[in-house]
Amino acid sequence: MSADRETTSRVERDVSTEPLYVVRVRDHIDGRIAGHDGCTYVSPPASRESALALVGLLLGSGPRPANGAAAWTHAVPGGRRTITLAPASDRTG
Repeated sequence: MSADRETTSRVERDVSTEPLYVVRVRDHIDGRIAGHDGCTYVSPPASRESALALVGLLLGSGPRPANGAAAWTHAVPGGRRTITLAPASDRTG
């Protein structure tokens, strides 16, 4: 029984030290076309895998950043959407 506790606590420690990421979304919209000026969204902190899944959902495809950057630009009606992936500890942006 002590081996089970030791394994469980080690797994809990590994999960708790996993870096968390946020997905930031900014829609740059021409209000004359869309009737609004766009919006912004910041996701709750999540694992890198979950954050990239959200990016893929927002893009409508798999997230493939250009030049290794963690930023994507995608056309939306009336403008463009910019999506960035950042460590949750990075409070800027």
